[in-house]
Amino acid sequence: MRLVLIVLVTIFATGDVMADTSREDKIAYIIETEDFRGQIIAYKQEMIKRSIEELDKDSIDDLSEKQKSIIVEESAAIVEEYVDDYIKELVDVYKEHITDDEIDALYNFYRSPEGKSLGSKLPEIWRKIFWIDARYLELLSERAVSRIAERLGQEGND
Repeated sequence: MRLVLIVLVTIFATGDVMADTSREDKIAYIIETEDFRGQIIAYKQEMIKRSIEELDKDSIDDLSEKQKSIIVEESAAIVEEYVDDYIKELVDVYKEHITDDEIDALYNFYRSPEGKSLGSKLPEIWRKIFWIDARYLELLSERAVSRIAERLGQEGND
């Protein structure tokens, strides 16, 4: 038993086990640890919350509670349909842009206690970032439309 323990410690210390882990398996582990599925679900929940707030804010009296409920349910269902495809595309991005050495570094980091801890916090972090993004995209869109309309009015006839 002691010999088995010594062999296992030696293997882990030399990184031979890591060398046996394929690049694809390392990427899958990183993406699982980064919990993109959890991030997407958190984002979806934030967008549903936003949809409800918008429905209430705009006081659309013509919609019943049942109709509002259908809007929320369908918004949630739409995201579920694409989660797996989204994650597959993320894998392709990792494969294309991240070197083997970088994959190894990320893989080792996410196997550490700190990496696992960070991975568990990412859905909440990204939920908040997505909300900030959504607010700024809306602000930028409104500003862009306003500026374009203004310039068209001033310069569009020249």
